[in-house]
Amino acid sequence: MYKPDSKVYDMPIKKYNIQKNEVAFLSANTWDVSGGGNYGYNSIWVNRNNNIFDNLDYKPKLEIKNLKDLLPNINSN
Repeated sequence: MYKPDSKVYDMPIKKYNIQKNEVAFLSANTWDVSGGGNYGYNSIWVNRNNNIFDNLDYKPKLEIKNLKDLLPNINSN
């Protein structure tokens, strides 16, 4: 089984008994951000190279330049 099969995204939900909206899902790949976001995760795009987000059916909740930017941005939202 592979993404975007919802069974993959279900794994942490079932294992930790949490809700989808409690997951911060990070990726540098726009298609991955879209898949996680469409599932219900709070998807965050790690845009290290100042790219333009692909024309997909989901826009990330947050865009950061690197992982160091994660904590300050989460705390401010």
